[in-house]
Amino acid sequence: MIALRKKIHTFPEGGFKEFETQKLVKETLLGLGLKESDIKKCAGTGLIVDIYGTGPKEIKAAGTIDSIALRADMDALPMPEKNPHLSYKSTTDHAHMCGHDGHMATLLSTAQVIINGRTKIPSNKFVRLLFQPAEEGPGGAPIMIKEGCLKDIEEVYGYHNIPNFDEGDIRVCEGPFFAAVTIVNIKIIGQGGHGSSPHKIRDPITCAAMIHTALNSIKARNMDSSKNIVFTIC
Repeated sequence: MIALRKKIHTFPEGGFKEFETQKLVKETLLGLGLKESDIKKCAGTGLIVDIYGTGPKEIKAAGTIDSIALRADMDALPMPEKNPHLSYKSTTDHAHMCGHDGHMATLLSTAQVIINGRTKIPSNKFVRLLFQPAEEGPGGAPIMIKEGCLKDIEEVYGYHNIPNFDEGDIRVCEGPFFAAVTIVNIKIIGQGGHGSSPHKIRDPITCAAMIHTALNSIKARNMDSSKNIVFTIC
């Protein structure tokens, strides 16, 4: 799996262009013992993978679930990699700087564990693996959902590496956990002039600075203090 992760890292692909990555992931899953019928393409370059148990059936009891989904993303960022010391450095115009190569490798490792333990899972229960394209944009998740990736799924877990915690730690919470990106365009129209006569201009720089300061007050003045909010203008 380490070698696989390094191979993915060497040949990163952008959103909805993860054709070779999709092929490699599928070949790996087939090599772990899954059948072609267990693996379906989704959102063009994504994959839906169902791993059913082979153990005795269980009657569904209150509070139990029959299906969960585990999701990893596939795309790389459109940026160069400047790590000349790496033997597996990116060879394309993209780079796995957000760790999606690791996400795929760990989800494939998880697939191996589940496949090897299928006899411990009732035959009427299953785990679905979601390999999602275009997480960095323009967004593969809505397309996968539209194409039915969550059909018959009772719980879904997306996960992401984070270097702040100790190796081996897994931390979870209900609902959203990490921050997301929203693009905001603000156009400021001013009128220039000489620095010695600020009273004769409409200064867009001061205006921009005041807008930036005001936006950063949203968290303190417009959000419930009990909510976990992060707000950053990048």
